[in-house]
Amino acid sequence: MSDIQESSIMDFQIQDNLSLTNNNSLNKLILALSSKQFTEINIVMSHQTVALRIPKMNPIALHTYIKQNISQSELITNMRHTRQGKVLFTTSDPICAANLLTLTKLLDTPISATILWENITTKFLLTDIPTATSLEELASELSCSNDIVIIHMRRFVKQNTQPEVAPVLITILGTTLPEYVKMWFIHQRINLFIDRLRTCNKCFSFFHATRTCTLNPACHQCGQIHASTCQGPIHCINCKGNHSALDKNCPHYIKEIKVFEYKARYHVTTGEARRILNQRPNTNLATIVKSNICNTDVVNALTKKWKFSPKKCKKKNRQTNGCNVDYD
Repeated sequence: MSDIQESSIMDFQIQDNLSLTNNNSLNKLILALSSKQFTEINIVMSHQTVALRIPKMNPIALHTYIKQNISQSELITNMRHTRQGKVLFTTSDPICAANLLTLTKLLDTPISATILWENITTKFLLTDIPTATSLEELASELSCSNDIVIIHMRRFVKQNTQPEVAPVLITILGTTLPEYVKMWFIHQRINLFIDRLRTCNKCFSFFHATRTCTLNPACHQCGQIHASTCQGPIHCINCKGNHSALDKNCPHYIKEIKVFEYKARYHVTTGEARRILNQRPNTNLATIVKSNICNTDVVNALTKKWKFSPKKCKKKNRQTNGCNVDYD
């Protein structure tokens, strides 16, 4: 895999935004997954009225409804109700996923279906792209010269500047990244994009952006709300430690950095990455990967259990009139 590229776009504003996931091309993009690498496709169904939740449904009735309305429904590998009042369907078949996206009802409940792009896409950053070049031109050149399917593009420009070149963040279909891309005779190496953690500038939380914060501005030194110079003891509003909320050594800050890295590496949502890492405290990504390897202690325990099993003893008794057990 390519080297990891960590980038922050906190100091930039979006100048251009090109999305290729409109309704007309969505099914085409999903079907293109058949030639790309991915693990699973997750389709999220929400109530058509945003403020409402999808009620819990009879699983037998829902199963029958899906079988009647979705071809290849046998390729659905999982279905569950989420805590947000939505229904999540999982499949590894693009055709089945495309059919699920066409649903407008679940039984008698009106719904809207969307796809979790994080599970089936990856991102990379191209730097020094001329701002005079439109994103449509760039998308056309990259698509024609490389075996990639572009989902989304964003150009970022620093505030109050008019540069000749600027970085462009590109999202492509599939979970593997080519080592290079070709554009206008240029052979450019690309890396997996991992965005850096954003901190709310009002309350210094890691869980929302400043523009959506509804809390009163707090002091990053003591965590309290005051207008004058801070006189209180240093107190982190996130981990409650004796340091500023802007301290990069804050345990909560370090944990959220790992969340963003896990999200990019394993193509999951931020919430899913946070849930997985919270279940495994004080572990790094290498430890998580190694945890999937069979534990030798378990193997030894099972082997020892087999050596002492009554069935084996009976077999030896028939042969030697005794049960000689080997000890490790």
